[in-house]
Amino acid sequence: MAFHVLLASPDTDMLRRSLLLLAAAVLGATTLERLDVDQMVQRSSAVVQARVLDGRSYWRGRTIYTNYRLQISKTIKGYVPATTEVSVPGGTIGDLRQHIPGAPKLTIGQEYVIFLWKGPSGTTHLLGLSQGLFNMEIGADGTVRLSRSPVEAVEFVDAQGRETQDRGVTLTLADLERRVSAWKSKAQEAQR
Repeated sequence: MAFHVLLASPDTDMLRRSLLLLAAAVLGATTLERLDVDQMVQRSSAVVQARVLDGRSYWRGRTIYTNYRLQISKTIKGYVPATTEVSVPGGTIGDLRQHIPGAPKLTIGQEYVIFLWKGPSGTTHLLGLSQGLFNMEIGADGTVRLSRSPVEAVEFVDAQGRETQDRGVTLTLADLERRVSAWKSKAQEAQR
């Protein structure tokens, strides 16, 4: 996973530490499998509508992560507590900022629809990094529209490993709920 270290201030000691950190890291391009909405519904542990309450950055090995605390206002798929945390690579500690291509920075106070994935360690992540984070907009007619811009600075491949492009996604909340309902029906049918 590639990352960039940026300084928030021109402190010489920080520059020296940043260069050492950068030299120690194995640099390469971030490559993600491009997921469509149906794949994200299938692979996610949960899909929620949530407001970001706060965020806290910490070191995990040589990578900075930010844990965002979420207040869940609606659960569309799965189960999560009313308040939960999601871990996103990248963040700021002191004067050191680390950016991971493809990883979003969530805005405190903003409400999103989020596709969550719980890893084997029990840590909850965004499914597909920025692919799993949708902005919400309520139209004049009351329709809730979900959208995400194309993810930049990332190489995408399809399920067969062929290079592809991300074009972003726009859909309504009602359409997402129908897709989740259809997935649940297929999953229940397959268990019979």
